Amino acid sequence: MNDLEQLKKQWQNLKPEPAESDLNSCIPTSRLRRSATALGRLRRLYTVISVIGALWIGLTIPVFNALNLPISLSITTTALFALLTALNLLLLTKINRLNLYSLNCVESLRRVLEISRFRSIMKLIGILVSAPVIAWMLWCFRSYSEPLFYGGITGLVIGLIIGLRNNYLSRRWLRTLRENC
Repeated sequence: MNDLEQLKKQWQNLKPEPAESDLNSCIPTSRLRRSATALGRLRRLYTVISVIGALWIGLTIPVFNALNLPISLSITTTALFALLTALNLLLLTKINRLNLYSLNCVESLRRVLEISRFRSIMKLIGILVSAPVIAWMLWCFRSYSEPLFYGGITGLVIGLIIGLRNNYLSRRWLRTLRENC
């Protein structure tokens, strides 16, 4: 009997290994809060970008038609905005699937890396598709009027500055998520 009682006590004293889903409990609350803040900012940024892109899908053809620009340029620019908005919505879907409180560390980190990879592919597609359309747009602006051309150049510079800033912020927030997972 004595051996049986000792065996029972030893059995009760055994602590099970933490389940994979319990790995988040190892993360300090402050790091989890920083990650949640970075995730919220990333989510808000791509929501705003997607809404602005969706607005321009509807505005491009009427604005370009009012300026008597070629309809082919209007359609191509609308298709460009539709593609870029769709890519941003796909990225936003990936960001929304990242729930830091319910996923374990490994799964959270895997999803953060998936978001980073998708962003890289998205940027490459955006640059390769946008560059010829923007060049064609500026050429059409130049043939229409010089002030419109200079306005297009100004818009391009402002857009590049905003894009570089958004890229910097996205990278910083994704780095915060990677470091705190």
